[in-house]
Amino acid sequence: MKKIKEEQAIQNSMSSKGALKREFSVSDTKKLYCEINNRVLDGLEVITCNSKSNEKISHIKKESLDFLLNRIKFKASKEYDKELKTWTVVIKELNLYGEGYTESAAVDDLVDSVIEFAGLYLDRTSLFTKTESINKQVYMLKILRFVSDRALLAKELGLGLGDAVK
Repeated sequence: MKKIKEEQAIQNSMSSKGALKREFSVSDTKKLYCEINNRVLDGLEVITCNSKSNEKISHIKKESLDFLLNRIKFKASKEYDKELKTWTVVIKELNLYGEGYTESAAVDDLVDSVIEFAGLYLDRTSLFTKTESINKQVYMLKILRFVSDRALLAKELGLGLGDAVK
């Protein structure tokens, strides 16, 4: 009996052409979770709509998200101040910087700043998602994938493998 009800729910979720609807309510997503996951694994995007907040959540295959995030690049800029005899390394996309008396110290300071900011971002995600631009949120999504590996994080920030990172 349960199996028949699930099959009916899946049939009701399909359009007249037999294709899975693209958008579902939260309750329908819960009911059809396995079917939706199968469609996502096939490479389709499925969206859950929260009728109360009017927000939408996209379900996509991790491989697809990886592909998209790999196209996002950080552009580190390095500058030496002759008067102060200090280096500054900036990641404009995150509005973060590092400083030091050597270039590698400035890079190290920047990586520390990014890791610290990522921790704050995780602790207060709901605040940051309300106040930060969608651009910065997507950059942070990428950062959070690498925050546990300093060398890889430095590489993803465009600081290169040759830079000294502890």
